Amino acid sequence: MIWNGCSLACYDWSNDCFRMESFFTKAKLPGWGILVPIYNVYLQFKLAGHPNWAWWLLLPPVAAILLIVANFEIAKKFGKGTGFALGLWFLPIIFYPILAWGDAQYQEELSEEQKNNIK
Repeated sequence: MIWNGCSLACYDWSNDCFRMESFFTKAKLPGWGILVPIYNVYLQFKLAGHPNWAWWLLLPPVAAILLIVANFEIAKKFGKGTGFALGLWFLPIIFYPILAWGDAQYQEELSEEQKNNIK
C-alpha cells in the first residue's frame, strides 16, 4: 500500500516537472528552474512581470493571492482570457500543458489589439 502511494507521488512529481519544464522553456526561461523549490515560484512571478513579488513568499496567505494574480498575468501574456486564467488556477494539470504544447506564443508585451480582445 505504501509503495503504491510512493510510486504515484513520484509519477505525479515527474509529470509536473516535465509539464512545467516545457512551459518555462516556451517562455524563454530556464527549464531546470522547476527543480529548485523557491526559484520556480520566482520564475512564475517573473513570467507574470512581477519578479519582486517573490519576497511575499515569506507570508503564505499573501503569496497564495499573488499566485492567483500571477496566473491571470501569465494567461494574458500567452494571449488567453480570464476563463483560461481560472483554469490555470483550478486545473493546472490540464491548462499548463495546453500552454506548454499548444499554439499559444509567449509575448513579453501585449499589443493594444490583444489587450482589447482579452477583455
